[in-house]
Amino acid sequence: MNHEPKSGSPEKSQGCVVSTTVVWAEEIRAPRREAEGRSLMVGTKKGKYDIERLKLLNPNPTGNLFIMSREGLMDEARMLLNLCESCWQEALLTYCIGEKIKVVFLDNLSSLCWGMKENEADSWEQVLSWLLMLRQSGIAIIIVHHANRDGNEMRGTSRREDAADWVIKVSPNFKFAKIDKGTAFTTTFTKNREDNGDHEESMDWTFVTEDGKTNVNWKLTDLETRVYELIKSGVEYNTDIAQELNISTATTSRYAKKLINDNFIKKEGQRHVISYDHYPR
Repeated sequence: MNHEPKSGSPEKSQGCVVSTTVVWAEEIRAPRREAEGRSLMVGTKKGKYDIERLKLLNPNPTGNLFIMSREGLMDEARMLLNLCESCWQEALLTYCIGEKIKVVFLDNLSSLCWGMKENEADSWEQVLSWLLMLRQSGIAIIIVHHANRDGNEMRGTSRREDAADWVIKVSPNFKFAKIDKGTAFTTTFTKNREDNGDHEESMDWTFVTEDGKTNVNWKLTDLETRVYELIKSGVEYNTDIAQELNISTATTSRYAKKLINDNFIKKEGQRHVISYDHYPR
């Protein structure tokens, strides 16, 4: 590492553990390409489990994706990773700078930052300053976090979103609830600082594994799905849906009628509500 902490300090110990337990290209026999950006995925699953899944996405990786797992640290070094602790923050920052990491994935926030009170804004300061240091070092951070019970917002304090350039909601795609050998979901920007209002905000994704390879496909979310997602989030009247999507009430009624016929929603007076007999849980 290029920036090692002082000898004998807790940061020194953690830094050595980080550098020796990260699983990288040698595990999958792929060459590193110096000209390309490197990424580090920090998660709670075992590194080899993640590698097997990544091989399905790309059988010929470049070797520039590094994987570090909390379980791997515990198995190999008997140390528990907690990104609320300054020693781990310093060790990871030093490692990323030394290895020229450009993107860090944290999957997921609750498991990697335990002991932090999710609903208290001040507790977020334990992690925020470190994230800002990563950003100032030219390292982008992508955080995976759980949604609240209704699935429409991030769990815990909303202060987490203040410094974020964008926030993406991931929700099940009702059209592919029973997809075989894979999964499907819809992504929606709920915050995007670069949004100029001239692009679609939602996309539908499918991941299907066949013959030892995972194929990924995406498309802009169609109006039927967007109408359904609005109803699921509590926008239940035709006029409100039409206003949200900038379409006519007649168009809204047409898509709502199709969703009713397919048993995805039902009508209660003037309200449209989800049909939970059909909704994927």
